[in-house]
Amino acid sequence: LRPHENVRRAVVEDLRFRDPEWHERLCERAHAFFEARVARSDVRDEAAHLACIYDLSFLHSQNLVARRFFDWSSDRTMFPAHPTPAEAAAVEECIRRFEGPSAARWFRHWLERQPEHCHVFRDQTLRVVGYHCAPVLTAAGLEASSRDPAVAGAIAAIAQHGPLRGSEVAILTRFWLDTRTYQQVGPVQSCMWLHMVRTYGLTPHLAHAVTAFHDVGFWEAIFTYMGFTRVPAGDYEVDGHRYGVMMHDWRARPYRDWLALLARREIHAPPPGAAESPPPAPAVLDRETFAEAVKDALRHRGDDRELGRNPLLNTRLVRGDLGAGATLPQRLAALRQRLDEACDALARAVGQDKHARAVVAAYGRGAPSQEAAAEALGVPLSSFRRHLKRGLALVVERLWEQEIGPGR
Repeated sequence: LRPHENVRRAVVEDLRFRDPEWHERLCERAHAFFEARVARSDVRDEAAHLACIYDLSFLHSQNLVARRFFDWSSDRTMFPAHPTPAEAAAVEECIRRFEGPSAARWFRHWLERQPEHCHVFRDQTLRVVGYHCAPVLTAAGLEASSRDPAVAGAIAAIAQHGPLRGSEVAILTRFWLDTRTYQQVGPVQSCMWLHMVRTYGLTPHLAHAVTAFHDVGFWEAIFTYMGFTRVPAGDYEVDGHRYGVMMHDWRARPYRDWLALLARREIHAPPPGAAESPPPAPAVLDRETFAEAVKDALRHRGDDRELGRNPLLNTRLVRGDLGAGATLPQRLAALRQRLDEACDALARAVGQDKHARAVVAAYGRGAPSQEAAAEALGVPLSSFRRHLKRGLALVVERLWEQEIGPGR
């Protein structure tokens, strides 16, 4: 048994009116419970994992903003699948009808190059009712893909937040449509978006999410609610159709922080035009600058004044586990902890003891010079320098992986 939708809404509104504080606590407990279910669910079971995300999203059904843009009536009966050749041909014709012949050619382009990121959605009769394509963009592949106007727009949007580095990736929602109603609110569109919520949480090294809309003015309110930012610089045109772009910077607000934002907005959605400001974007250092900053941080680990000038203090590496309002002492402590953890990991690694000892002797014991550190270890200076160089490279590599890592 379950209450009728109108009865359920009446009970919720009555509770909200009679005891708003208890209602808020109840919402927080429910969000924590369903978020924990998502975290515990087996991601290999796609249907079960999506069902948990559906349950979590349903908490937003009472929110005046969210319920205008989501339809939960599908009761979790649609799941993504890779299209058969016949289905791909039907989707291609659908895209040609809605977006034009050039868009249809880009549909084929991405289906051939990244089929794993192209999905149809089928109803209970196995009829295709929707299509979603969200290719993964890498730093190495951006230029080659930039002939697609959507990718060129994504590049322009990403440039405002710092380029992709190393193994970082961006997800571009290139196509999303209901085969009957195109980009209108409905159960198909809602299921596709929940599929994307799942994808964001499972994509390693995700730095940016970029989504394009045929009618961005309509969808901007819900994507602002979801923590995305409007980026007009990324707008593009295909076959006379203009598309508006919104994006999310996962380096500034990682996945768990994003879920926490949605939990807050479930209860206190900002009014239109008054959305809270996104957190300050972290410093985006290239690999070489990052390595020099790590070495400088090791050199001045015990000096608050010198360490306080280190650019690592504003990176994702340090700020990732801290709130946007973290103080300088908190960030200094976090940076020292990251350095210590990296050095400890090096010391525990098999076959790396001599490299770890060289790093500790040079930076952890206050040796006045490399000569003095080598003498303290009882090794020739040339050997010490070789061990130190390798040890520093391993420490930098570990910290770099954390800097550009999943950030969940």
